[in-house]
Amino acid sequence: MGSQDNMEERKVEEKALPDLYLSDFAEQMAQILEAGMVPEDGLELMREDSNSDAEKKLLDQMIASIQSQGDLSVAMRDTGVFPDRMVSMVEMGESTGHLDQVLSSLNTEYERQDALKRSVRNAVLYPILISGIMIVLIALIMIFVMPVFKTAYAALGVEMSGLQEGLYQFGIWLSGMGLPIVIGAVVCTLIFVLLSLYRSEKQGDMGENLFWSRPEDRYQIALCRFSGIMSLTYSAGLTTEDGIGMAKKVIREKQLSEKLTAMQDCINQGQSFSEAVRSTGIFTSRELRRIEIAERTAKLDIVMQEIADDYQNRVDISAGRRVGRVEPVLIAVLSLVAGLILLSVMLPLLSIMSTL
Repeated sequence: MGSQDNMEERKVEEKALPDLYLSDFAEQMAQILEAGMVPEDGLELMREDSNSDAEKKLLDQMIASIQSQGDLSVAMRDTGVFPDRMVSMVEMGESTGHLDQVLSSLNTEYERQDALKRSVRNAVLYPILISGIMIVLIALIMIFVMPVFKTAYAALGVEMSGLQEGLYQFGIWLSGMGLPIVIGAVVCTLIFVLLSLYRSEKQGDMGENLFWSRPEDRYQIALCRFSGIMSLTYSAGLTTEDGIGMAKKVIREKQLSEKLTAMQDCINQGQSFSEAVRSTGIFTSRELRRIEIAERTAKLDIVMQEIADDYQNRVDISAGRRVGRVEPVLIAVLSLVAGLILLSVMLPLLSIMSTL
């Protein structure tokens, strides 16, 4: 019985938590701390409200850990399912006395991260879905419609020739061994795309290095992540060097990664954050002015979060525009191909019937 419980605990530990759950967890814990309660009481309340056995086991494990060791960050690390960066930020928040602010920032950060992932998925999967529907419809026309025209031609005592015969033979091939080949190619393409998305999310780049994304999209996604990380850094009372170091670990977009290295050198030479931003040209002049003002007014955490939100909106708009452009083009191609196939056999048939 004990070994079975241990196996169940290991399964809980091996399962990564989704971004939305991490966001909700951070939001609830922030509200609990703002209400003057301690983390243990908050975990107890979350357990009472939970309808999931797996979540209750997770919270039980955290409650036991926090009772014996006292720190929320230790309890989170002991479960093995919270991201290391999130645990480190909570630990920093506990040491600096800004845990509620850090958790609020983590809530925003993981909401943004989930939105970015959904934008990337939609921009990639929607055109593939439309293309798959287009291929299926064309295949149905070739398999089921072309034999009808073949029968009509035969009834009139005329044999198909040229393009019509080629299309008919192609339909025969599809109805036989061709259809499994086409279906297999479509399925393999879909599997390849899904694996690429999954690998991208597991590596934490959220589309920064996907082969089909445009350079400007990859850079904006990376800037969004960097801005969010710096907002978290300042919310937790950490130094600029700490934030850049965390950003370098999770950002894989080549151009921004090189600029972060140069920025790190500028900071080591004694430059402020805004001076390093100016030297490396990471942000636009408008964003640089906002950063300079925020640095003077000690509101860098708020401004960097606003900049991250701005870049998230840009990514969402860009993804929406791409999907909006692809859909009518694919529909037009489908209509054109289907129309050409039907006209290639209908026009000669109509010409024959008009002479009868």
